[in-house]
Amino acid sequence: MICNDATLDDIDRSAVNYFVKKAINARRINDSIADDSTESVLQNLKLINSKGEIKNAGILLFGKQPSEFFHSVQFKIGRFKTDETDLIVQDVIDGNIIQMADKVVDVLKSKYLHSPIHYEGLQRIEPLEIPETSLREAIFNAIIHKDYGFSSTSIQMKVYDDRIWLWNNGNLPDGYTIETLLTEHSSQPRNPLIAEVFYRAGFIEAWGRGIKKIFDGVKNYKQKQPLLQSTMGGMLIEFFRNDNDTEIDTVNKIDNEAVNNVNSSKNDTKIDTDNKTDNDVDNTKNNTGNNNKIDTEKLNSMELQILGTITLNNKVSYTELMNIFKVSRSTVARALKHLQERNIIARQGSDRKGYWQIKVKKNFLL
Repeated sequence: MICNDATLDDIDRSAVNYFVKKAINARRINDSIADDSTESVLQNLKLINSKGEIKNAGILLFGKQPSEFFHSVQFKIGRFKTDETDLIVQDVIDGNIIQMADKVVDVLKSKYLHSPIHYEGLQRIEPLEIPETSLREAIFNAIIHKDYGFSSTSIQMKVYDDRIWLWNNGNLPDGYTIETLLTEHSSQPRNPLIAEVFYRAGFIEAWGRGIKKIFDGVKNYKQKQPLLQSTMGGMLIEFFRNDNDTEIDTVNKIDNEAVNNVNSSKNDTKIDTDNKTDNDVDNTKNNTGNNNKIDTEKLNSMELQILGTITLNNKVSYTELMNIFKVSRSTVARALKHLQERNIIARQGSDRKGYWQIKVKKNFLL
């Protein structure tokens, strides 16, 4: 349908450039299109008709102010505790829909979701608490399949302690059920022009694979599968968060402190001999070699991760380490034993009330 009163002046060229860059990188358009005019790009995407009139999809995708034409072009995010009565904070993402998913994910990462860190060798990994590929796919689906009609409402995401609730306005296609979505099915987008642009940008795959991609991503994370519902005139998907936010907050605290403690020098880390007895220094030297360096190459990935955690929280327990890294007690015990055998750490006091003594300099590079 034509967007009445819309002209090329209402199109944001930076949004067009964003799309072109993504589509070229995805190898779904020819790189020569980068030099095309805005009008030419929109024509190639069938967003302008033969009379030069801009279609609704063109304004939604690339408009400077789509909300001037469509009042429901918003993505609302709210943080709640256990129900809707205790709103803590909220954000509203507006603007063109081609860049909306990036903006939503950035806000979620900065304010709403946790990113527990771990180390693979010397590389720091910060995955979201739920798989980002699944989260993005759900956000893309909500944006693409939304009903943008006059009576429509905004896309809504509610982040609770135990789950993430994402709803978009728009019923399933005729003859489709939730069971249809969970099995092999054909793709029937509500907004085919929008879906085609998202496909060319490399954001989605064709042939109705989005739901499968969401569930496969969660399965690979070894988390509880999401719930899908057709409700309130739209589609709802619920992702389940970790059972204990406290554990995740502990990891984030460790991460923040680690940033301040990581050694910015490129020199090899040295043993901290300050305020130690001669025996402590001698023992450390015997275990680290004549040059007083930590041979981290002899530590595996799990040992490095646990050592980094202990360095910043020397009272961390076996159970906490198991929960942080999602491994068995035997794996934690094996790593701690190796670290003690190499005289890098030592246990002081009881299992319940004791702590880990760090026998090397605390700001070693992880």
